[in-house]
This record gives sequence, C-alpha cells and structure tokens, in this order.
Amino acid sequence: MYAYIMQACRLGLMGQKANGTPAVIFSPDAIMTRAQFGTALSRMLYGDTYNSSDPANPMRYSAHLQAMQDAGYMKVINNPQIQEERVYVWIMFMRVYKAWLAEREAYEPNAVETTGDNTVSTT
Repeated sequence: MYAYIMQACRLGLMGQKANGTPAVIFSPDAIMTRAQFGTALSRMLYGDTYNSSDPANPMRYSAHLQAMQDAGYMKVINNPQIQEERVYVWIMFMRVYKAWLAEREAYEPNAVETTGDNTVSTT
C-alpha cells in the first residue's frame, strides 16, 4: 500500500504545494474536503489537464470540480470545503467505474461480463 501512496504523491494526485511541486506528505487520517477529493480524482483521470496555472490560487481546484461535474461523477460542487463522507466517495468511484465499463464495452464488445450477483468479470 505504501508504494501506491508514494506513487500517487509523486504523480501529484494528492495535491501540490503553492510552488507547484507535488505534495509528498500523505495524511491518511486528515479530513478530506470535496475540493481535495475532486481534484485528486480529476488528476487520476485527466492528469494535469485541469491544474491551475497559479498553484497558489485558493480556487485552483475549480476547473477540476467542474470537469468532474461535467462528466457526471460529482453532482454538487458549490460547497468545495465540505468534509467528504465515505458514502459519497464510493458513489463517485462507482460512477467513474460504470463509465469505464461502458467505455470499455464500446471498444471491446463482450470484454465485460456481469453475473447475476452484480459482480463483474473482465477479460
């Protein structure tokens, strides 16, 4: 698990310092806001496409949240400082996962099988 966390930090998924360099400290027990989660998810999906040109800008997450809303992964982005709740994190993960399954199925028909018990198998 540690290797994955360090890789996420090195890739800048977990945030950036005001000077634009990736944050290298991971705080698993810290509270995560909607802005932080949406930005991390956006960076995971789109890389640095929506990063602000000014990392010191306190609204630097806005483009990330808008991209998440436009894609249908986040429904509410007007309160970015709200504490993220686990249930909503998992709902957003499921929206991303379902979109990925649909996209994969479009390019590789029959690559994704859904069983009767709602589990998924990919080839």
